[in-house]
Formats: sequence, C-alpha cells, structure tokens
Amino acid sequence: MFDRELRASYQLTLTCWDLGEPSLSSEALIPVRITDDNDVTPTFHRKLYDVTIAENNRVGADILQVR
Repeated sequence: MFDRELRASYQLTLTCWDLGEPSLSSEALIPVRITDDNDVTPTFHRKLYDVTIAENNRVGADILQVR
C-alpha cells in the first residue's frame, strides 16, 4: 500500500527481455507520483458558513477562512 504522507514518489525500473540467443534486453525508468487521497475526514467548527462576496472584489481576494 502506498501512503502519500510517508513517501510521495518512486522511481521504478522496468526491464524487458526476449528469449532469443543471445537474449536482448532494455530498461526504462518510470517515475511514479503518489497523489494524496483524503483518508482523514475533515471536521469544521460550524455546520454551515454564510458569506457575502462584493461584486467588485479583487481577483484572488480571500473571502472566507475555515478551521
């Protein structure tokens, strides 16, 4: 099992070969990135948050912060 908190990525070496005489082979490095699955259910201080956003608010402005 992969756990993003323990390790975020791996480098796998894939080796392929044939059954010829002489046998030929090739290797490739494959980067594997582990994404974080939400395995811990979030909890909030309130069940519902109500916010009003100004029509002319600047792009990228913070509108709400939850804990």
